[in-house]
Amino acid sequence: MDGNRVLEYCTSSVQFMDNGSLSSGTQSAQASWCTGYVTGVMQALDLARSLSDTQDQKNYPSLAGIASGQAIRVIVKYLRENPEKLHERAGTLSLAALQRAFPCK
Repeated sequence: MDGNRVLEYCTSSVQFMDNGSLSSGTQSAQASWCTGYVTGVMQALDLARSLSDTQDQKNYPSLAGIASGQAIRVIVKYLRENPEKLHERAGTLSLAALQRAFPCK
């Protein structure tokens, strides 16, 4: 999966957060997929950070206190600002977006 799909699906999620509804069942499914995907990315990063030694923890953003809705908006913003990267892997792009917004310490 690449950034194109994440941008499409997570744009539906942002629309739902902003408007409280979506115009089609397809958009609803996309928004649900995005929420699950981003929640999974966040949990994977938290797990990787917790299993890393102190030196390696600086490679992972600390996402404590960050809501999935905020992370979705961060990822969508990053993808919109970097259209030349949309062909890249979704996980790589999601990590880059979160690292930019929440610098590793």
